[in-house]
Amino acid sequence: MSDLAPRCPTLPAVTDSRSAAVRTVNSASLAEVAWVDPQGAPRAIGVIPLLRGDEVVVAFTFDRVDQALALAGAEVVDLVVRESRNTASGWRPTAWRCTSRLVEDVEGDLFVAEMLDQELRRYPPARRYADSPMLCREHWWYLPRLILQLDPVAELESPAPSADPQDMLLVTATDGRPVTGGARLTGGQATASWGPSPAPGPGLLHGQDATFPDLEDWLSWQTPVTVGEGEITAAAPAGPPRPVAAPTLRRRWRREREFAAACRAGLAAWTS
Repeated sequence: MSDLAPRCPTLPAVTDSRSAAVRTVNSASLAEVAWVDPQGAPRAIGVIPLLRGDEVVVAFTFDRVDQALALAGAEVVDLVVRESRNTASGWRPTAWRCTSRLVEDVEGDLFVAEMLDQELRRYPPARRYADSPMLCREHWWYLPRLILQLDPVAELESPAPSADPQDMLLVTATDGRPVTGGARLTGGQATASWGPSPAPGPGLLHGQDATFPDLEDWLSWQTPVTVGEGEITAAAPAGPPRPVAAPTLRRRWRREREFAAACRAGLAAWTS
């Protein structure tokens, strides 16, 4: 295990923001992170937020190396917690601006010691891979992680709870930093629904949905948009590409084989 130094200056930690983030993440299910890439394009993905002591983290399996590195290289990362399903008492929709640091855990020791139990509780499909010592040995490739630590430096405007897949995250960019808000789809058209006024120019709509409470099918999608004066123009249909439904046994088997192969390939490339 080793720490990979961030490529951005560290901002002063804000204890109150960190404590609030820990409380919310401890009762959350799914979340989203948004950032701006080196070309100035807004980006966003769905994540399962976890805790490492009093640090908020995202533990990427090695099929998601590109996403982990992209987030670690961003100047700041916005963490948005707005999914209201599968949450515990005390949950509230909240968002933070964070700095990030990547921790390399190629043996999986840190993940197993401090985060595995959380993931097993929060993400039921993980139980197929690591719910016992025997499963951990069989699915050894599931345990190595790239752990992104998110240090909240400011609480952002509270998001509206996500009510259905039509409530999407709208990400635009100002001065190389993300501006995160919401957009509501109505009849295929997107309109801003919460958050600060989106910055004019290129933007991104990000949506996600899952089968709750089992999370057997977790689907995310994104659509580039252009934000103009009072309107959001999508480059393609902005809704979910297909309804979220419990996968068939055949589709689950095929998906798990592809997942295992991608994790092993990513880990081999990282350690070679």
